Amino acid sequence: ITGGLFLLSLLSFTGFYQLSEAYEGYRIVYGLGTVIVPNRELVFYLWYALFGTVTLLALTGALYRTAVSDTAERLLRRAFARPRLLMACAVAVLVAAILTFRFLVLLQAPVADDESTYVFIARTLLRARVVNPLPENHEFFANQWIVFNQSGWYGKYPVGHPAVLALGEALGLRFLVPALIAALNLLLTAAVGRKLFGELQGLLASCLLLLSPQFVFTGATDLSQPTCCLCMMLGLM
Repeated sequence: ITGGLFLLSLLSFTGFYQLSEAYEGYRIVYGLGTVIVPNRELVFYLWYALFGTVTLLALTGALYRTAVSDTAERLLRRAFARPRLLMACAVAVLVAAILTFRFLVLLQAPVADDESTYVFIARTLLRARVVNPLPENHEFFANQWIVFNQSGWYGKYPVGHPAVLALGEALGLRFLVPALIAALNLLLTAAVGRKLFGELQGLLASCLLLLSPQFVFTGATDLSQPTCCLCMMLGLM
């Protein structure tokens, strides 16, 4: 039974990627999702949910029937017995993963217009102003999130997150700001979990957060979600 469950999880996992050949590799055209949800995106969600669920259930069932779960529990309990060392290692791994993804995968390129707008506002703040004078041929700089009018040239977003980015921009270390904020979020997750549920639960929550690709990948961008998360976590403290 255990071997069959492992085989099922492997077949389901590979089946998802084999099926992608029929849908152009599940490619999603950037920008369409702001107006409509393209059919190819819906297809991706459908097959991901189906094959992902089967893979997860089969793999969980297979691992449960082995000694892996008991071994993992023993290792976690040993790690949780030294919470400071555990969190220090978790923060180091997180920052390294974020910077690796930012430089080697994203190549420091923005993944959305939002990021460019945040950086634009941050650089505006560093000039001790919130509105810039109109540049020559300002039509060339047209962007849906940046305003051109009689008042001047400025970004639409609130200045909170750009102000945080501006601190790193002033030092030439803007790339470190989201990574450090993500590290603080990881530490605060453990602290909030300890406050609300207990130390073990807080440490487990931070470990699960570290395993989240979305958490790591977002920390490699200049998006505002990590900063918003930091403010909410501080509010819970």
